[in-house]
Amino acid sequence: MNRTFKMACMATFTLLVVCLSSCKKDSQNNTTSGKKEFALNAFFKSVEPDKQQFSISAGQYQYVNGANGTNILFLPNSFKKKDGSILSSGTVQVVLQEMLTGPKMILGNAPTVSNGKLLISGGQFLIKAYQNGEELLINPASKPQVSLPALNTQPMLTFIGSRVASDSLAGDSTIVWSPVDSATTPVVVRQDSFGLSYNFHLDSFTYINCDYFYGSGQPLTDVQVVVPAQHVDSNTAVFMYFPTINSVARMYQYNSSTHTFNLGGSYAVPIGLAVKIVVVSTIGTQNYYEIINVPAVTSGLSVTSTPAPATLSDIQNAINSL
Repeated sequence: MNRTFKMACMATFTLLVVCLSSCKKDSQNNTTSGKKEFALNAFFKSVEPDKQQFSISAGQYQYVNGANGTNILFLPNSFKKKDGSILSSGTVQVVLQEMLTGPKMILGNAPTVSNGKLLISGGQFLIKAYQNGEELLINPASKPQVSLPALNTQPMLTFIGSRVASDSLAGDSTIVWSPVDSATTPVVVRQDSFGLSYNFHLDSFTYINCDYFYGSGQPLTDVQVVVPAQHVDSNTAVFMYFPTINSVARMYQYNSSTHTFNLGGSYAVPIGLAVKIVVVSTIGTQNYYEIINVPAVTSGLSVTSTPAPATLSDIQNAINSL
């Protein structure tokens, strides 16, 4: 009887240890993979600006001409491998994604904010280069030359961007912009028979933005957008587009108690600027959107959005028409 009781106790204890261990393991897994899935992944992949493909020859002067006016001249020694060797021959595949306007930046999920400040953008693009599937680098001694259609003669800086994953939403991301030293990569505005253009050297194969910091001296404010309860941070993105300065911000902060998106204190926007607020959502298989025109940002601005069901192409066309 005692032996049977002891064996039963040991079996129970062993089972309890296994269960506790399993629970602990599951808890750890939930902690490490606890990000909510971003439901707009498929949406942005479907509506993002085209990634244009070009095949050019290394070791020669070669032009890449984007569909929207981005022109890049590659010099004979512009490409190098990660081991430092310079390419003097062979075919190079160049990928170019142009986002020169605010609507294209929204569709590319590529806001123009750096160090908590809006950037007045002359246009951004993503560029990559490959040979036989190997990603290439730029030879600093032979940098490619870039020409972008210019909006005006305002002096600009170049910024390089890196796409960074969201801390809380699996699949979501933003671009962190850092200014390039203007002494080494100055932007020159030129006027020729084709019009105004921004001209500079390309430092990296990455996101490139031709901008300068917005600094009107106007007071700054947070803005909030109230959405229906089912539109939450994991299925909704809210953008602010400032047409007069070609600048885009995104609201990353979400309050589930008040169903409100806002700038979250990471940056604020100037009072007085006209803004178009763009709300996009994917709930299940249905897409939603709303565009709200605000003639001027006011202190503590709060707007209410009720996104309506729409097709992917309808949303894409509406944003492109901003």
